[in-house]
Amino acid sequence: MSSPRPELLDLYRLAVEEYRFQLGHNWSRTQYWLAFNVGILAAGTALLTIPTRSVFSVIVFAVGAVAASLSMRAVQVSHGYYRATRNRVRRVEDALDLPADLRFDTTAGFTGRRRPRVNVTAVVYLLLTALAVADIAGAVAALM
Repeated sequence: MSSPRPELLDLYRLAVEEYRFQLGHNWSRTQYWLAFNVGILAAGTALLTIPTRSVFSVIVFAVGAVAASLSMRAVQVSHGYYRATRNRVRRVEDALDLPADLRFDTTAGFTGRRRPRVNVTAVVYLLLTALAVADIAGAVAALM
């Protein structure tokens, strides 16, 4: 292997830094969306304990169901950012002609190996779906 061009090494360093940034930032955003949606569900549930259930509890639960759906979309967009940076790292590794044992191999997406049955994104979607269903059930309960 010949000595790589310095600009490719700089590009690789930047691509890896962006990859790490996307991982950390995406996880922070995901935590925010989960906490936000749990908070809405908790607020709606608290309103259910008031003897004179008002239309506010139905509104809070409806907002929660919409928020959970929008949160799933936000997580999907964030995951797209992650995939783009992961693919950029892979392209720069190809341009550098790095041997396989020196390349990123932290996820199945990097290596091409079989993806796990359950991954972090799937679990987040499952949690947000459960929160949306709980919000819908809360709205129904508030109407009764």
